[in-house]
Amino acid sequence: TLRETISVWRNKWTALAYCEGKFYETATYDIEIVDRVGAGDSFTAGMLCGFLQGDLQKGVDLGVAFSALKQTAPGDLNFATLEEAERIMTGAGLRIVR
Repeated sequence: TLRETISVWRNKWTALAYCEGKFYETATYDIEIVDRVGAGDSFTAGMLCGFLQGDLQKGVDLGVAFSALKQTAPGDLNFATLEEAERIMTGAGLRIVR
């Protein structure tokens, strides 16, 4: 994961992976930080979800989407759904829709 700190409350968030000579890059999300605790665990969950489906690019994309969503909510647990992560991967905003 790569974080560009604009301010304490605003970051740009992205990630990349390297496997067998190929780089996998993700979109960059401009996020307003509420709570950073749990972002790494959220990234790992998304990354494993895609990786276990045999798609490393999807894993990196989901990892960054889940961790970006997590950082916009208080507490250390991420209640975002797969559908919400996939929605922001298509360019929708970071607001959680329930």
